Amino acid sequence: MAGIKAGKHDEYLVGYQVEADATDLSETEVYLGSDTAQNSFAWLVPLSEGRALVGMAPRRRANGQMEGFIERLKSDGKIDSIASRPQTWGIPIRPLSPSYGDRVLVAGDAAGLVKPTTGGGIYYAFLSGRIAAESAHNAISSGKCTANDLRGYERNWKAVFGRELRVGSYARMLFETLTDDQIERLMIEFLSDGVLDDYIGEDVAFDWHGRVIMTTLRHTNIRRVLGTLGPSAAPFVARLMHAR
Repeated sequence: MAGIKAGKHDEYLVGYQVEADATDLSETEVYLGSDTAQNSFAWLVPLSEGRALVGMAPRRRANGQMEGFIERLKSDGKIDSIASRPQTWGIPIRPLSPSYGDRVLVAGDAAGLVKPTTGGGIYYAFLSGRIAAESAHNAISSGKCTANDLRGYERNWKAVFGRELRVGSYARMLFETLTDDQIERLMIEFLSDGVLDDYIGEDVAFDWHGRVIMTTLRHTNIRRVLGTLGPSAAPFVARLMHAR
């Protein structure tokens, strides 16, 4: 309707989430593995008043994994009962290009401007929304609102967080090639004192994953494990190492 052809937008996650009763939960828990959320992750997040969020964001449909995850948490005594109806939503993880048209600017998850690693999109929605507002103001003030006049909007958001999206996308591609055993080996190495000590005191920003990803991948211990992952992972490791 806006005159922007999105093409086949097949790069997306599907989010699932419910509220559950979880009286003894105090810390956020993240779950990985093909038997939990294929090519992605699941979460258990404490709320107030004995409630918690239970969810996952797999590729495509969960195909029964959400139900299995809930039953696993019940069996482990993590949660008691489900306290809300499930919510489901799509999360595009590849930017729309172009993200502008005649008299149109697209921001936030409508433009696929989310973290490819986790599917989180609030921060990039704020950033792209502010850039879109500035672009719209300039366009209206000058009376120039064609697609050619508005192309600076995409150039500007790419300058602010375009590299973050590229690094995150390559990291997700790499992650999706890994087996459960390979993920386990990487996590054991990452959580070891030899690696964690190098990050204590680092200025790690929750909304900027690129620096953490790149620093981690360049660590000697992590690179040693990456070198054993096999040919399927090699192209994505190379892309990450040379991301600009």
